Order: sequence, then structure tokens, then C-alpha cells
Amino acid sequence: MTLLSGAERWRIAGFLVGALYILAPTAEQAFGVSLPRWVRAWNMYNSVGTQICQAAYFGRSEAGDEALPGPDELLAGPPDVLRYGRGLCETTGHADVRAEARCGSPDRWRKLDHRRRNLCAP
Repeated sequence: MTLLSGAERWRIAGFLVGALYILAPTAEQAFGVSLPRWVRAWNMYNSVGTQICQAAYFGRSEAGDEALPGPDELLAGPPDVLRYGRGLCETTGHADVRAEARCGSPDRWRKLDHRRRNLCAP
């Protein structure tokens, strides 16, 4: 006397494997439970905040470094940091403008340019 037919057993086994596949990564994130290597791990919002930069600009002169007005919002990536700095060269009249910028990456903030390069130089 069998309670479950073969098709029902396969259906239940498939449901359990699917539930493990979906719920196991949640347990890892929510409770810190380590998973076996054969279970795929995932992170929600893994790439949010990447390529967003925060920058401060400085004009160099004989009197020392002078803070220049910067954007009030975050910049959309390293090209915007350079483009904005080059625009400051023209609007402020400084011949030496440098940026102190950091950009988001999946694991931490990375320094993009820490006052090493003159943005007004061709």
C-alpha cells in the first residue's frame, strides 16, 4: 500500500529543491548561516551605488590650496569628475585645479584622484 504515486514523489522533490534554491540565500543574508558550496549565493542590490562619485575640488596657487565650489549632488562616474574639474579651470581662472574624489564600488569607496593630477593640463 503506497501513499504517494511516483509522479507525486517527483513533484514534491522538485518543490523542495526549488524552495531550497530560493530560500537558502535568504537564510544566509538574514541569519548569517553558511551554505554548502553547491547552493548558489546571491546579494540583492549588489551593484547599487557603483560608479557614483563624490568629489571636492581645489585650486592651487602660490598662496596655497583654495577650495573651489563643487557640485551639490553626487556625480555620475569618473568622467563627470574630470569634466566638472576642467570646467572649473575655465570658470575660476585657475591654472591648476585638482580633485579629491571617491567613487562607489560593490564593496567599498575607492579613491579616484587624490590631488595628484592637474585637471587643467591638456
